[in-house]
Amino acid sequence: MSTAEDQRAFFQKRLGLFAKVACLFVAAFYLLSNGAMLATGERSFGDLLGDWINRVALLNLVATGLVWWVCVRHHPLAFSVLRAIDAITVVLMCVVFTAFTWSTPEQPHHLLAMNTAVLFAVLLRAVVIPSSTTRTAIVSALGYAPYVVTGVVNLSKPDLFWPEEWDPISLPMLITRSVLGVGIAAVVSAVIYGLQRQVRRARELGQYRLEEKIGEGGMGQVFRARHAMLRRPTAIKLLKEDMAGEDAILRFEREVQLTSQLTHPNTIAIFDYGRTPEGMFYYAMEFLDGLHLEEVIEIGGPLPPARVIHILRQVCGSLSEAHQHGMIHRDIKPANIILCERGKHFDVAKVVDFGLVKNLDASGDVAISSATTITGTPLYMSPETIRTPGEVDARSDLYSVGVVGYYLLSGERVFDTENVMEICSKHLTEVPVLPSTRTESTIPDDLEKIIMSCLEKDPADRPQDAGKLEAALASCIDANSWSQADARSWWDAHEDTVAARFGVGPSVSEETSDISQSQAGALPSPTVTINFETRVQ
Repeated sequence: MSTAEDQRAFFQKRLGLFAKVACLFVAAFYLLSNGAMLATGERSFGDLLGDWINRVALLNLVATGLVWWVCVRHHPLAFSVLRAIDAITVVLMCVVFTAFTWSTPEQPHHLLAMNTAVLFAVLLRAVVIPSSTTRTAIVSALGYAPYVVTGVVNLSKPDLFWPEEWDPISLPMLITRSVLGVGIAAVVSAVIYGLQRQVRRARELGQYRLEEKIGEGGMGQVFRARHAMLRRPTAIKLLKEDMAGEDAILRFEREVQLTSQLTHPNTIAIFDYGRTPEGMFYYAMEFLDGLHLEEVIEIGGPLPPARVIHILRQVCGSLSEAHQHGMIHRDIKPANIILCERGKHFDVAKVVDFGLVKNLDASGDVAISSATTITGTPLYMSPETIRTPGEVDARSDLYSVGVVGYYLLSGERVFDTENVMEICSKHLTEVPVLPSTRTESTIPDDLEKIIMSCLEKDPADRPQDAGKLEAALASCIDANSWSQADARSWWDAHEDTVAARFGVGPSVSEETSDISQSQAGALPSPTVTINFETRVQ
């Protein structure tokens, strides 16, 4: 929800923009008009400096420039001060524009020229500065005051400003132009201010205020948000409008309903979900500030065995709970495993993006997960996912865990080619080489055997559940060797690299692979859908 401070800061920012445009416009008008007279020899530089009209123009130039400078210094000004500066700046601009017409008494049509100049000032304000219709009308009326006063005075004292004669219709026309100018400015402000309020409402989902877009995936967009009361950072995932079909909405709702049942500390937490007034489905999840595993490898290279074991055990813990609830993830990959800091503990792994989760206990699921359609990331797919996508079980996730472990230890994918069908064929038929043959680092035999057992083509030859895989990892010689001091040292050693990669630091949530691609230029492994009936990819 938008706060009073947000509104004040926005008002100050827009007032600075208004003063900037006004300053530049007055400077351009002043230089062009006087430059022309200097170039033609009509007036000398001394004449210009002694002209009181030019002095007024310079005063306005300095005043608008000062307002511009004050507003962009980022020192917060009170709302009342900003509103006063707003009105004074507009009136001062209109006084200067009116004064310019006084300086050329030999020119006809002064009322029309003055009205055009004043209308520019009030419309510029209405477009740039957020304001209610009533306030815009009042400020615009104040801006038109010099115009009206000048006309009325000239009616009572002819030739005071202009030599032209006034006819009886001049005063009604002057008033009509003023009223129309004020009305136009008020209407413009009402339309723009109303649109701004609609945008603010559109960016408010219940108690959550959207701040900026941080990622985009196959089905949804992810925004960084903040809870209005708790003020904690949150990630909001919105279903894309172009995917708001019945099946997509059903799958999106199922994703959040299933994921919200998971409470393991290594699974991303779901806080809330619902629909916007327009019917758009969304859910709120914990905001993760860290790096996904592809980025970790790109920054620091292959990981030591102790750290790989530390990470994979956490992943197994997350999957174990999911599998016990009858769910399989189906898209385990480095880009869906985030390393972050929680409660001063480093290298806390979070399994994210349960958008492809399959509920093994569900019935009537054909409309969502067809037996002839595989969905996932080819580089990390199990053979049975490719061969019989409708019959996969929890052991399919363990195959993907093995592929991830292989990548973390060696820095290389098990099968690495740009051709999707070739990758699928290799997963089905080709026995991978040992990761120790693809890296100069030493990989302990016990850990390598576990990784290779996960990569068996037959699910029966793999660890049979995530709990058993976690227990096997825990029995390795290097288990529990990766300490918090080691983790902190790694993050400290790569602090500059991470900061340079992400500006002020990484900000990732459930759609981290897409965020990484836009911020760092990396091309993480994409999730694809292949229909084996139509062979459409």
